[in-house]
Amino acid sequence: MTKDTDPREPQPIGMSHFSTSNDAEERDIPRRIQRRRTKGWRMPVGAIYVGRRYSVIGSGKWSNPFFIGGYFKRGDLVGDYRGPFRMLYSQRGIWRPEDIEAALCEGYTLIETAEQAVEWYQWYVSTWSAEFIAACKAELEGRDLACWCSLDQPCHASVLLEIANA
Repeated sequence: MTKDTDPREPQPIGMSHFSTSNDAEERDIPRRIQRRRTKGWRMPVGAIYVGRRYSVIGSGKWSNPFFIGGYFKRGDLVGDYRGPFRMLYSQRGIWRPEDIEAALCEGYTLIETAEQAVEWYQWYVSTWSAEFIAACKAELEGRDLACWCSLDQPCHASVLLEIANA
């Protein structure tokens, strides 16, 4: 909305989040939001949560499957029914030294930083079909994206914002 627009006037569907003004200070630009557990905090209306659900296996549609401490391997994308990557699972979350050594010998990579997790997510996005990219744009365009990542750290939500608002 601009200063000249009556706030009581209905806005076009899907455009209420944007201003028609060219002035950057007056526009609402989609941004990353850090979720919080503090008392009274509420996610802004219209924001979409793109973080993990309760487990990696049950993760959300837009969540980053690559996490710090996980071992991952890029898969063969041609005719591979299992998808573009493999995750090495541990039994009860306990890694034995021989398991780690074997995983690294088999080409698995340990994700050690947020930067690495986002780099792997960028690669993962490059494997998406044109239809999935279109779905991303349709669902996320113009929306704030919320995740638990600190705002001063890299986050896959930034990758999604770039795709959705390109």
